[in-house]
Amino acid sequence: MSLQNKKILLVGCGKMGGAILKSWFSEEDPEGVTAKNVFVVDPLLKRDLSPVRGINIYDDLSRVPDLKCDILLIAIKPQDFEKVLSGYNKFIDKNKTLIISIAAGKTIGSLENIFGKDASIIRAMPNLPATISESITAYYANDIVDDTQIEYAEHLMETFGMAVEVKEENLIDVITAVSGSGPAFFFYFMECMIAVAKKMGIEDDNAALLVAQTAAGSSLMARNILFEEWDYSSIKQMREAVTSPKGTTEAGLNILMDGRLQNIVEETMNAALKRAKELNS
Repeated sequence: MSLQNKKILLVGCGKMGGAILKSWFSEEDPEGVTAKNVFVVDPLLKRDLSPVRGINIYDDLSRVPDLKCDILLIAIKPQDFEKVLSGYNKFIDKNKTLIISIAAGKTIGSLENIFGKDASIIRAMPNLPATISESITAYYANDIVDDTQIEYAEHLMETFGMAVEVKEENLIDVITAVSGSGPAFFFYFMECMIAVAKKMGIEDDNAALLVAQTAAGSSLMARNILFEEWDYSSIKQMREAVTSPKGTTEAGLNILMDGRLQNIVEETMNAALKRAKELNS
């Protein structure tokens, strides 16, 4: 589904909005976004957009030309939501405009309060690896969104990773706790491993490289289970393949699998879920 002639209005160009914008132009895509049809509004724009040439950038809503956009992408902080978005209705054509929000904790209902219950709205949750085009973005669409708009949305999302649709909006909060916050959880586990490696005598740079590359290789193997013919059918099976009886891995896993970590992971994800629900209210 070609996006070449689609006008896209991006509201907010911070860390995530900027990463998404750059991803649209990071690879040659004959059906992709055309720079002249991209309009960015961010009064506090501080990101370097030099690799993206030809787009239209504005520091104030009043400077945006009179247009009806095909896609309105909202990438602002939740606390700025109602105040900032109230002026954007004039860019909406209810017969064609698709509204996509990646603002954490902002429901379809809160968007409908601004743009109307007859607006085509998608609520999406990307994650930090969007900055290297390796995101997983979960999204939920309201009943007004049609199949063609879904194709446009997925085309945009797949420029910065993978996209998966969920059929219940409340699952977006759960996904926030899994993949939205998940990178930070993995990073912290890596920090712990690096700290212990250094305590055991490994030099700082080598400790970081050993842990980072181990995590990268392991995650690629885990992902291969889902998308390729592979020697393993589950992550558990891969873990068992590394674990020789009475070996070093088994000795470590006997500690790691004593139940404490499972409880900590559950508490961690439930705390993130609870906060996601609080942001909705």
